[in-house]
Amino acid sequence: MQLSERKKKILQVVIDEYINTAMPVSSKMIVEKYLPTVSSATVRHELSSLEELGLLNQKHISGGRVPTATAYRLYIQELMKQYKLPKKLLLDIEENFTRTNLNIGNILSKVSEVISNLTEYTTIALTPTKRQERLTSILLGKCGERQALLVVITQNKIFRDKVIALDYDMTEEELYLAANFVTDIIRNKTVDEVQELTKYTLFQIGQYQMVMQAVMQALYAYLDTQEEDIVLAGVDKILQYPEYEDINEIKDFFAVLANKEKLINLVKDGEKEEKIQVKIGNLDTDSKMAQNCSIVTASYSIHGEQIGKFGVIGPVRMDYAKVIGILENVGKVLEQFIPDKNK
Repeated sequence: MQLSERKKKILQVVIDEYINTAMPVSSKMIVEKYLPTVSSATVRHELSSLEELGLLNQKHISGGRVPTATAYRLYIQELMKQYKLPKKLLLDIEENFTRTNLNIGNILSKVSEVISNLTEYTTIALTPTKRQERLTSILLGKCGERQALLVVITQNKIFRDKVIALDYDMTEEELYLAANFVTDIIRNKTVDEVQELTKYTLFQIGQYQMVMQAVMQALYAYLDTQEEDIVLAGVDKILQYPEYEDINEIKDFFAVLANKEKLINLVKDGEKEEKIQVKIGNLDTDSKMAQNCSIVTASYSIHGEQIGKFGVIGPVRMDYAKVIGILENVGKVLEQFIPDKNK
């Protein structure tokens, strides 16, 4: 959408003011505070033009204007100033992580809490998909005649143990050698990568093919049963915003949070190559319950391993510049505080 520089300036002013005050913005305020050299008549004309373009709404004939979802999208893409994180806020992020012994086990809840406190919005965290988990090793232990206990381990957890049938009665030493052989093949591969091993590769495994097939079956069973985890932080923070003084708006917001499948879709959907993604109200969702919400998501990877996806959810009148700035900086700080397992 092509806009004159003056239209862009006026639209930016309206959005910035509305984000800060939650009050409709009048031509008089724009002239007095931002454009003293431009006449009120000219500003009113520009506001009317922006309204015709679908970028502003006027709830009352004599009232000021408020941005539409389309305006927020244009604002983020072209008009929004980069948020410079105050040094004190950056120190607060580092201090929060310094006080906690961060590890994969507690990182979802801690990062969610930090982001929620800094942004003053509700935060959602979603664990990495199970297909992105990297395998570490397998263990085999004798548990009966022609039987062995198989344990498959990822970098984050022991996720599957099962008794497997053997073609012949293997000794403890043979089981140890088989486990080491298969571990060399699967180590540091994702679940997807292991499943994509060709039949030729499996054939090359020779006498340990039955062990590899058991690992594959364990992976299939794991993918069928494991659910993705969600962590919420700052759920009540939404109540401080005037958009949610209406009880029906509150009900719709909490209905979204209560629907795990809907939350997962809101956080996961989007272009994978984008580290920061923004979904704005009815522009990006067909869910009536979520049309008055926006969500900004960030995928965090530490030392090459994805630790999860985090979303900040709030009113469409969200302070996008601040939220995006905080999400970007939290990702940078995390890299410093989580040890690299490969070193």
